[in-house]
Amino acid sequence: MMREVDWGRTQAIAWNGRTFTCRYAVLVRDCPPPVNGESYGIRITLEETGETAQVRDLTLCPERIRTLADRLVRGGVTPCTLADVVEDWLL
Repeated sequence: MMREVDWGRTQAIAWNGRTFTCRYAVLVRDCPPPVNGESYGIRITLEETGETAQVRDLTLCPERIRTLADRLVRGGVTPCTLADVVEDWLL
C-alpha cells in the first residue's frame, strides 16, 4: 500500500512570465518481509497543468527523504527536472 504525505509548495515565474505552483509530496510504501519497514519516494506536481513526476523507492531512511524533500522545495525543483536532481543526489 502506498500513501502520500504533502511536503510543501513553491511558486515561481516561468520564462513566459506566468506564475506556476509546484506541490511536493513524500511517497511512503509499506515493504513486505524480509524488509518489514517503509520505502520512501518523491512526487512533484505542477498544479496548473497537472504535470507530475515521481521517483519511488529512493531510500528506506526517513531522515534521508526528509532532507531530499526539503532541498527540492527550497530549490523549486519542477517535475521536468526531478529525475536529474535525484540522480545527482544518489551519487
